[in-house]
Amino acid sequence: MVESEVAQLRKRIELEYQAMQRGLNGVAEVAKHNMVNHKYDSIYACYEQLESALGNSEQAAEMLIELNDKMVP
Repeated sequence: MVESEVAQLRKRIELEYQAMQRGLNGVAEVAKHNMVNHKYDSIYACYEQLESALGNSEQAAEMLIELNDKMVP
């Protein structure tokens, strides 16, 4: 059960990063800033859920860093 929840949260984080990258192309600067803030808020909410599912903040942080490195060029 925990593994599938973790996989779902990892996928949500990846989708947030993808949406952020798509949103940065051709959008006004203020809109970009607001969109990036919103996406990072969503990613942080996923991180908190990941931390709860894993019961380990260090492991959740490592996963988030891994996903960030994978998704952000």
